[in-house]
Amino acid sequence: MGCCRVCLICTVCTVLVFLHPGPHRTALALDTDNGLYGSPGVPESASELRRVRTLIQANALDLAQVILETRGPPVLPTELWQAWERQLWALYAARGYWQKLLERTRQIPPAFPVSIHRLADQHAATALIEMKQGFRARRILRKRLRYGTVRDEEIQILRRLIIRSYLADDMLPEASMAMGGYQLDYRSKTEDWLFLSAQINFRAGHIDQAINLTATLDFPSARLLNLYARIVDGSISREQAAEKLRVLAEADQSDRVNGKIRESEIAAVSAFLGQEHDDAEHYLSEVERHLVLTGDVDPPNRSRFPAYGLQDLLHGYIHYAEVEGNRAGLLAGAGSDWLDHALALPPDKLTEKKAIYGYLLQQEDSARFRFQVNNLFVRALVESGSMAIIPMLFGEAAPFGTLVLDGRAGLELSNLAIEQGNIQLAALINNSLAEIPREMDRDQWLLHSSRVSIIAGQHVHGARTLRNWLDEQGSLTAEQIDQVLQPVFDLQKVGQHRWALELLVRIWPRITTIRHQREVAYWIAESYQSTRQFLKAADYFLYSALLEHKGLDQWGESARYRAAESLQSARLYSDARTILADILRRSDNEQRNTQLRQRIQELDLLETSRASEVKHTH
Repeated sequence: MGCCRVCLICTVCTVLVFLHPGPHRTALALDTDNGLYGSPGVPESASELRRVRTLIQANALDLAQVILETRGPPVLPTELWQAWERQLWALYAARGYWQKLLERTRQIPPAFPVSIHRLADQHAATALIEMKQGFRARRILRKRLRYGTVRDEEIQILRRLIIRSYLADDMLPEASMAMGGYQLDYRSKTEDWLFLSAQINFRAGHIDQAINLTATLDFPSARLLNLYARIVDGSISREQAAEKLRVLAEADQSDRVNGKIRESEIAAVSAFLGQEHDDAEHYLSEVERHLVLTGDVDPPNRSRFPAYGLQDLLHGYIHYAEVEGNRAGLLAGAGSDWLDHALALPPDKLTEKKAIYGYLLQQEDSARFRFQVNNLFVRALVESGSMAIIPMLFGEAAPFGTLVLDGRAGLELSNLAIEQGNIQLAALINNSLAEIPREMDRDQWLLHSSRVSIIAGQHVHGARTLRNWLDEQGSLTAEQIDQVLQPVFDLQKVGQHRWALELLVRIWPRITTIRHQREVAYWIAESYQSTRQFLKAADYFLYSALLEHKGLDQWGESARYRAAESLQSARLYSDARTILADILRRSDNEQRNTQLRQRIQELDLLETSRASEVKHTH
């Protein structure tokens, strides 16, 4: 048939890492258990767990997560179930899905062994600490210390987690006191403990002690903390620090086994380096990168590295713009001169351009002037790979107000955002256009923008736009029908069948060709089937089948088979059997015929069972 479902977006997963309950150790999001493998007769779930780990190594993390959530072994305290569950916990932690990890660990049946609950509590506390809810983490940990049968090794783990919870809540005196007690009791020299101690000392202002504690540690987070501390106390030159940051970033990208530092933390330390040496350009570009990576409007309460928020970015725009303005002899209040200067800069001066645009949007009130700057600024953000901060800067409650763009620039930026995989931004840009782009007529634009909105998850907005557009049309050309069916398919894919049906019912009377009648009838039937309106589904499937070729072509056979499925779901077994028997009689595909005979036998069994139920009822 002429109309097919087209995938618009390809999602590319990136490698993520698992943050263990210890303060620094990281590993690939695999929780291996060699005891599951290497023996004959491996249980199906164990074999599938091995495949899941292969998916994780291939970065197919969404698929791995779905399988782990839905295909696990029975919930029993077996070694296999525990291995399966630990792998899911590891994957949640690797992806930063702390709320999911917390909820999953709280679902352990009460009757399960203490050892399982012990590990679940440690992961739950880790999730709460990462979500900056140290108080809730301490309630779990202290309950485990008070009422559990606790081994000395576990006591140490729990006490370290309690210390981390103090840091998460910014309770530095309590963390320092707990650190002293722990060290007095255990005199620990483990890397985990030395790193945690260094964090506490650093935040307490004991920079030399933090440097000494991390000097012998050779894992990435410790090296970064050591470097940060040396930048703070001035014991390393700017050039040396920049080189060490570069090496750390490269090692972080290549070392997939021993773990990664968060790239945002490297950006934060790099921004601090620029701040310390009054390098406005470096500071601004790194703060911007930090925000792109974290998505945090407000600076988070970090336990070891600097953090920056939206206000820091806004101040960064002003500071760098003023530095450049002074260099160029620009006067405060002369907005047009500043804009002319930015426009005259070469293309490789994007950071300077963005600084001036960000400065002007904080200084100028003229709507016409701001409209011009908006277009330039958003383009510069997209071109520099910083598009993720556009929703932070623009919006009703955002610093720069509602985003308004001209049609041509907006269309170019929207398409660029789609190419880069940021559909949400494309939808935001489309909804911000002051006029329809000249490259499209109104009909083309509404169809295009509504589909982008639907794919971006704005189902109601996109569907209403399509509905209003359809209500304006007397009839539809074949090309328009093909175009409008694509967003309808998108709605069906995400289960928005109520909206899909509302649109298909509006398309139906505007169709002028038999081909489209067959297609639209089929898609109407699909949505009825998905909403369990089986009789309506069977009706439309059969209508689609019989419009041409007496339903004997490939399309008709597919539609009749789907009608039989709907009739079976409606418990009209005899009609379903009649349809399948007719398809079987005309088929010469033996493999297909075997499947049809099995379905017919199933219907005979269901019909017999139903007749027996009716007989006993009477």
